[in-house]
Amino acid sequence: MRTFNTVLVVLILSATTLTHAQTTRWVPADHESIQAAIDSSVDGDEVRVSPGIYFENINFLGKAIAVIGDAGPALTIVDGSTLTAGPDSGSVFRFVTGEDTSSQLDGFTLRNGTGTFMEGGVGPFGGGVACFAAVPLIRNCRFVGNTAHSGGGVGSIGSGLAIVEDCVFVNNQTLSNGSGIFVTGALTIGVDSDLECRRCLFDGNSGSPGGCALTVFGNYVIDECDFFENDGAIQLEGGAGTISDCEFVANFNQGYASCIISGGSTPVISDCYFQSNTSALGPIVVVGFDDLVMSHCVLVDNVSEFDHGLISTAAPYSGSITLRHCSVHHTGTVFTVGSQWEVDVTGSIIDGFQTWAAGGVISGASYSVEYSAIDGGYPGVGNISDDPLFADVAGFDLTLLPTSPCINAADPSDPVDPDGSIADMGAFFTPEAKDFLRGDVNDDGSLDISDAIAALSHLFSAAPVMCFDALDANDDGAKNIADPVTLLESLFISGAPLPMPTLDCGPDPTADALSCQDTSCP
Repeated sequence: MRTFNTVLVVLILSATTLTHAQTTRWVPADHESIQAAIDSSVDGDEVRVSPGIYFENINFLGKAIAVIGDAGPALTIVDGSTLTAGPDSGSVFRFVTGEDTSSQLDGFTLRNGTGTFMEGGVGPFGGGVACFAAVPLIRNCRFVGNTAHSGGGVGSIGSGLAIVEDCVFVNNQTLSNGSGIFVTGALTIGVDSDLECRRCLFDGNSGSPGGCALTVFGNYVIDECDFFENDGAIQLEGGAGTISDCEFVANFNQGYASCIISGGSTPVISDCYFQSNTSALGPIVVVGFDDLVMSHCVLVDNVSEFDHGLISTAAPYSGSITLRHCSVHHTGTVFTVGSQWEVDVTGSIIDGFQTWAAGGVISGASYSVEYSAIDGGYPGVGNISDDPLFADVAGFDLTLLPTSPCINAADPSDPVDPDGSIADMGAFFTPEAKDFLRGDVNDDGSLDISDAIAALSHLFSAAPVMCFDALDANDDGAKNIADPVTLLESLFISGAPLPMPTLDCGPDPTADALSCQDTSCP
């Protein structure tokens, strides 16, 4: 019995020595600097930093700890301009000792970092954060005004999966690539690493001609990210991955594609929006020697200054481009594609382009175009040449009006729309136009003062209305105070009938952006 008790005590004591209660260390209350708090920490600790501006260049030292800006990035700022770790270590934070996702950085603005020199490198990398053979978790941070040769905001070199979430990259600069984020597997470019980037904003970042705000050599997941006014948005080299639910607006590239450069990668791009992007010497999207799939994307008001096409390929390579259920309004050439490429367009709308000597919508490649609306027409099963009736091209709105010929006109074998009908051409689902009675705002089958009250309640108290077409009493395509006024005049002053349909239920004879979710009309 004594032997058993002795063994039990030893096991308990061993367990207590192997576990460590988390310690929360406050800066500056407990430690005068963030680096001092990290120096004193052990794995599992948490460093919380009070609001303020801290002039430091910080090394995580391989510790599995969380360093958190307690009041968030707006009030917790780390400035790397003072080079407290020496002239070769100008990154605001460094992860260079094998850190993984148990090392977490959360809630800071990182500014004025100048990057870290690594032996064998061509210049400093990672102005805001430098990761070498380390893959920490970085989230809820702002990277502002950092510079480096590559990776102005974040530079990651080494195998593993870099994770960046809910971050903002503004006005960072590089001499090369990745003014916001640069990820590669080794100092020698061409070795792959991986990246997950979610819910991030890249705004006004700049680099060399042909550079981009986000560069990754390897696999990638880029989800719900926005790219505004950068010198190029995304560069993909090697690997494969997805780009989804992203917006690309007013990006510009002097040397190459303004939005996506893909070389040796196989990107699948879905539910993305491309608007007012400009490329001086290249297209908006360029693919090198790989395959590209774009689905449910919108491309509007983009400009290739020398008409290299909206989507282009690099010779002499071969591959495929697939465009499915995309909406395009473009005034130049849509595709500039080499003869060894295959292009497949299905269920899409391509409108507004200028026909030119090389072939208009598609030049050079072998192609298949089916169940699509092509301005001027194009051979293929199910294609139409009708005006797609976009809601507002000038306002960059490529949703369809309820009377669009593209509704229920895509391939019948495609997955059905949410209302169970045949899929629509283009990127958006548009509910079928429903019959209604104009002025019957409360949908009770008759016109009286209660309809005017329902209209006023919607306009001024956001009361729900199931049919906006019914509320549009004057049929001007808008919801405003003129509608209940028109209805009251018809009921009590002039007696003049409202625009059709009035006596019986029917469709809206006027094309506009209003619609009905539901009515009691049969």
